[in-house]
Amino acid sequence: MAAPSVGAWPAAQDWELEAWHRVLARMDDPLPFGTPEWQRAWWEHFGDGALTILPFEADREIAGVGALVRDARGCARFLGGRRGEPDLVDYPGPAIAPGGATAVAEGLIARLRGAEHGWRALELRNARPEDGLARALLAAADRAGLPALSREDEPIAVLELPRSYDAYLEGLARRPRHELRRKERRLQRELPGARVRTASPAAVDADAALLCRLMRQAPGAKGAFMSARVEAFFRRVASDCALRLDVLEHGDRPLAVAVGLRTKRAHHLYNMAFDRASASLSPGMVLLAAIIRQAIDDGLERFDFMRGLERYKLELGGTAHRLDRVTVSAQ
Repeated sequence: MAAPSVGAWPAAQDWELEAWHRVLARMDDPLPFGTPEWQRAWWEHFGDGALTILPFEADREIAGVGALVRDARGCARFLGGRRGEPDLVDYPGPAIAPGGATAVAEGLIARLRGAEHGWRALELRNARPEDGLARALLAAADRAGLPALSREDEPIAVLELPRSYDAYLEGLARRPRHELRRKERRLQRELPGARVRTASPAAVDADAALLCRLMRQAPGAKGAFMSARVEAFFRRVASDCALRLDVLEHGDRPLAVAVGLRTKRAHHLYNMAFDRASASLSPGMVLLAAIIRQAIDDGLERFDFMRGLERYKLELGGTAHRLDRVTVSAQ
């Protein structure tokens, strides 16, 4: 496929989108990261390089679909990261149907070996072991006689949810449990009637804009991260990909906002921000506790804090899980 101009998404044939969505429909618990809507939004806001959209087949059935970009050095990666800047996709990679990881890996290695495509290396970043692609890619590279390196990537924090919020609290270490209860009581004492509201479809754009405004107020890298281009991307995927926005507010005053990716089995915390003037009331922690409570009440199995092992994630019960990075070189 010829490289389009920067930020231009190739006109997809009907069969391509139908195949992509057919793969997603077969997946047990797909994330929005792997949808064509998310991929297209990312590319049109941040794309740079030669874009390729690849279907992978096994036994005459589409086993997966992925979008990759080849940089000027010939290294191909799945969409999601921006060179020299924080990633906007925690788990970049293709949509893979059940049992399709080997077919996807074989297809990637075959393309890497085809010199006409200009690929000199293939890098898979932040791969979840349970998805199977990292392991399949290493095996396919070995069969092809291509050099491959594997190492741990940035870790994630995941909370396995119990059946009740009381059981969740009892499962926390004594000090974090005491501190969380104290913060919940203090916020209600100082701001009686404060509540958590989940954005309706009509309120998604306004609440996404609120999240971006509060993030921009944060000091250091977090505030600098929220550029006008990143805000435009956030607001687009919040609407197009049906992200979940939860707002802790007191009357008309927003205290904290969190955006998450809700699937049938898990809640994935994508980002959050709080009103700096309310920092002494710990509104971020109170909001996260409320979202965890709701996830338990909804019968979800996991709360995925996603990349990074910040202290608050561990205090709220998250445990460290590994992600993998695999790099395969062409010969």
